[in-house]
Amino acid sequence: PFVIDADRIIVAVGQSLGSEGVFGDDGPEMASNGFISVYERTGQSSVPWVFAGGDCSSGPLSVVSAIGDGERAAVGIDLLLSGEAHAFWREEQNPDTVFDPDADPVATPRIPMETTPIARRTSFDEVERSWCKESALDQARRCLRCDYGKCIRNQVELTKEALHA
Repeated sequence: PFVIDADRIIVAVGQSLGSEGVFGDDGPEMASNGFISVYERTGQSSVPWVFAGGDCSSGPLSVVSAIGDGERAAVGIDLLLSGEAHAFWREEQNPDTVFDPDADPVATPRIPMETTPIARRTSFDEVERSWCKESALDQARRCLRCDYGKCIRNQVELTKEALHA
């Protein structure tokens, strides 16, 4: 054993799964790639109480993929323990916003996103900071119509013009 003084430790992942010492003979079914085989929607393995995701089930991918696997596993675990689907964020919801497609866009200038100074390399703080509620609403009202003020001509006419150019 050895000791390394450190302010932060970031655990790196390997390129293979060494599950032999963890599960023994009663472990979950393994896929042909050597990782735990799981039901994609919940992360549940062939052993009902074992859920896996990220590098354990897919091999090395992205952090975003691993986070998604964690969310799916949380939903699966909740379903296993409670017998009910409580994943309200997966339900389709109608936003309570109003948009008038015939309204003229509001001429609000673009507000630059405030960012954290480059010295932030010593932390995991967000680089781009969010707008306050009023600024975010102003930016959302800027323009929701990419066709506004444009003359869209028949695609056939444009093609003919290109051929004669």
